[in-house]
Order: sequence, then structure tokens, then C-alpha cells
Amino acid sequence: ITVFWMGCLYFVLKFLRYALESWSPLVVEQTFGLAPHYAGYVATCFDWVGFLGVLIAGWVSDHVFHGRRHQTVMWMTAGMLACFGLLSLFGSISVGVFSVLLGLCGMMLMGPDSLICGIGAIDVGGRKQALAAAGLINGMGSIGPICQEEIIGWLMSSRDTKHVFILLTLCAGLAWMGAISLSRYCAKQGKL
Repeated sequence: ITVFWMGCLYFVLKFLRYALESWSPLVVEQTFGLAPHYAGYVATCFDWVGFLGVLIAGWVSDHVFHGRRHQTVMWMTAGMLACFGLLSLFGSISVGVFSVLLGLCGMMLMGPDSLICGIGAIDVGGRKQALAAAGLINGMGSIGPICQEEIIGWLMSSRDTKHVFILLTLCAGLAWMGAISLSRYCAKQGKL
């Protein structure tokens, strides 16, 4: 059951991650009128700052929560929800504000992403089933990018970017609720 919940959460995280990686350059280009190559540079804030989130998540889960990774996932997912909400509300103010908020979304998203599909799968699967757990979690997560291409593509063509960011914020809220449920379950089971 833990692997299933982790896979569901990973689906939402990958949906969000690939939505920002795929569509941010176009959003920056359309919203701020930047040339495509400059818009692409701005969009890399998500990945550059996101890398810091992976390092922070590892350190916090080891040194603050003493290996209880579910706590790190829950708190960083709450931070991710806040960042997506701020991006939705204030991201169109300026390129600088958008860049900072996009980077913070990356940081708060990629930390839980790395814990769930990496060491979390090993923790839950143990020595004998770590590969099966990682495969199931990653497999469920990999459906997220497929879905986001269709959904975000439709929203970009039929609505405006505000609707896209509202959807992403709602998905971040869904991820946070999933992280809370996972954390409660893991606290009872003593895993992750």
C-alpha cells in the first residue's frame, strides 16, 4: 500500500514537474514578450534551483528528521503548494518575480521527487524488493508527464496562462494532501 501511495504522489509531482519544464518557456515568451531563447534561459531557473532542493531534502531528511523521509516530503510539499500559489498570484508581475518563484517551485518540488523515487523506494522495498518498488513508483509517476501534455496543451490553446497556473496550484494542493496521508500512514507503519 505504501508503494501505491508513493506512486500516486509521484504521478502528481511528475505532472507538475514536466508541466513547468515543458511550458515555462512559452509562458515567459507570451507573458513578458521575451525572445524564445531568453525565455528558455529564464525557464532554467526551475532546474537550477530545483537541484538545490534535492540537496536540501537529503540533508533535512537525514539531519533534522533522522531518516523519517515522509516528514521532509510532507513539509516540502507544503512549501511547494505555497510557491505554486504565489506563482499563480504574482508570477505575471515581472520576469524577475516569475524567475524567483519558478526556482522556488523547483526547489520544493524536486526535493520530494528525489526522495520518493530514490531512497524512499529502497526504504519501502527493502533489500529484496527495492527494484520492484522503484519500478512501480516510477511507472506510476511516468504517466503524469503524458497527462500534463494533453491537459496543459488544451488549456494553453483554449484558455489563458492564468488557468494553467490555477490548475497547477490545485495539483500542488492535491500533492500536499497526498503527502499528508502518506506521512500519517508511514508514521504508523514505521517506513519511509
